[in-house]
Amino acid sequence: MKIIFSKLIPLFCVLTFFMACSDDDDAMTPVACLPPATQTGENTFGCLINGKPWVAEIEPGVISASLRSLDMNYDETGFGDFYDNKWRMDANLIWEDSTNEFFIFKARYLTSITRLTHNANNIEIIFNTDRNNFNWYYLDTILPYQISILELDTLRNICSGTFNFYALSSDQSDTLHITEGRFDKRYSPE
Repeated sequence: MKIIFSKLIPLFCVLTFFMACSDDDDAMTPVACLPPATQTGENTFGCLINGKPWVAEIEPGVISASLRSLDMNYDETGFGDFYDNKWRMDANLIWEDSTNEFFIFKARYLTSITRLTHNANNIEIIFNTDRNNFNWYYLDTILPYQISILELDTLRNICSGTFNFYALSSDQSDTLHITEGRFDKRYSPE
């Protein structure tokens, strides 16, 4: 009996974690459902949208070799056509019914560990969901926002950071509060 019980404990722990991170159960804190805030190129992106976890991933059952949950490009000095240090990150959540939600982050003149705040000329953020008839949300530059690049390693091509901001719908009828954001990705130099 002890052998069976000891083998079921790990399975029970894994199932409990996945069930706790579902939308229907509040047994675990929402932040615990996000990927850790690492700085080693772990290929992760997550945040809370109005307090609910959102993690970039391709849902099981969606099969396409072209789909990736997270892409990042950085036009670092010495690479690319313009050498203007453009940075772009695309984070996707593709559901089994083939609908998707995605974030696009863009910044210009990103040259070092940086905190991007109240400089709308350098940063653009878009969130879109086709689960709600293509609802587009944009960085609300009137309210406080913060995007911090914590690691920008041009030798290992790693970019990691954190973010918090408000996103306003294109028709200005809805605002999303994005908190506890974190990403960690090996980028492609362009």
